[in-house]
Amino acid sequence: MSLPTPALAKNDTFKDIDSNQWYYEDVQLTAASGLMIGKSGQIFDPHGDLTLAEAISIAARIREGYENKSISNFSSPDEAWYQDDVAFAVHYGIIDKNQFDGQYQRVARRDEVAGIFAYALPTEGYDTRNPLNKLPDVDQTNPYYEPIMTLYQSGIMVGIDDHGAFQPAKSITRAEIAAITNRVTTPEKRQTVTTGSAEKPAEQETDLAQQLLTLMNEDRKKAGL
Repeated sequence: MSLPTPALAKNDTFKDIDSNQWYYEDVQLTAASGLMIGKSGQIFDPHGDLTLAEAISIAARIREGYENKSISNFSSPDEAWYQDDVAFAVHYGIIDKNQFDGQYQRVARRDEVAGIFAYALPTEGYDTRNPLNKLPDVDQTNPYYEPIMTLYQSGIMVGIDDHGAFQPAKSITRAEIAAITNRVTTPEKRQTVTTGSAEKPAEQETDLAQQLLTLMNEDRKKAGL
């Protein structure tokens, strides 16, 4: 399953993005598809934090393309720019009703982002290519444990350090969310860890840790997802 992917062409609209940055292609693709927009006409702000409203809006746009249903059909009496997206997201089960009431404009945590993006598509939109069932810093007491594991197992998120740690309370950047967005919509971009087991202690030199470190170094060069 892939959503339509726009042709990639050089785009110098954003003055804070250049072609030698790891996120250049991801930003171009998400901007060309309309899934993300800049902070202004010329600024993308790749290192800026993502708010809950922005995360929900991106996830709603992904589902909008999948369902071929317009977000504008889910109008809300609230005047906040994100309320139609919220109403759409609630309708399609991306978030629960009232889940983030009064919090939409605060910075989103990584576990909250996982809890949103794991439902941007129906269940069949997420494959299982990484046989992981445990992470060094996330267990079943975290309310977002299941969606976090869904994104790890499907190769949409692959860890923020060489042990595959998630750092659930950490914020996430706009560049990182551009990469996650493209992996949700385009399975060919998802990451595969072929060996190792996250069940092994994090302090050991496991094959999985090496795989995750290699992916990070090659794909994001100092930035993790």
